[in-house]
Amino acid sequence: MPRPRATLLVPALAVGTVLLLSGCMPSVTDIVEDATGISVDENGASIETDEGTIEVGTTTEVPADFPAELPQPTGQLVSVVTAPGSWNLTYEGVEADSVEQIIATLAGSGYELVTDGTTADGRIASYQNDTWVATVIWDGAEGGSKALIYGVTSR
Repeated sequence: MPRPRATLLVPALAVGTVLLLSGCMPSVTDIVEDATGISVDENGASIETDEGTIEVGTTTEVPADFPAELPQPTGQLVSVVTAPGSWNLTYEGVEADSVEQIIATLAGSGYELVTDGTTADGRIASYQNDTWVATVIWDGAEGGSKALIYGVTSR
C-alpha cells in the first residue's frame, strides 16, 4: 500500500529536528508544529501518521520496545528514531570488535545473511530471521567518530 505522506514526512522531520537541536525559540517551534503537524519538545519530535507515530528523540536510551534478543554495541547512543516496528539507533565511539560481536551474535542466533560488505574504513551487514531485519552500518575511519547506525525493522 503506498504511503502518500512519506515524501512529506522526511523534509518535515528534518526541519523539526534542526529546530529542536538548534534550541530555537518556542514561537518558531509553534510555527513548525502548526505548519507540519510535527510535535516538537525538549525530548524530540513526533509525527502522527495513519500507520502510527514516528519519533525522533534526543534521548540517549535504547527504547523499551527495542527487541531485547538483539545485541547492543558498546559506544555512546546519540540519536534514536522510531516508527511502528522499526528502530534506528545511532552510536558514536563504536570500535570494530563491537561491530563484529553484533554480526557474530546475529549469525550465531539463526539469522540469515542478507548482505555483507567490508571496506578499509567500514562495514555494512544485514541479517534477517522470520521476525526481524537487522542492519549495521559502521564508519571506522581513522580520526572519525566511529559512528554506527543500527537499524532494525519488523518483517
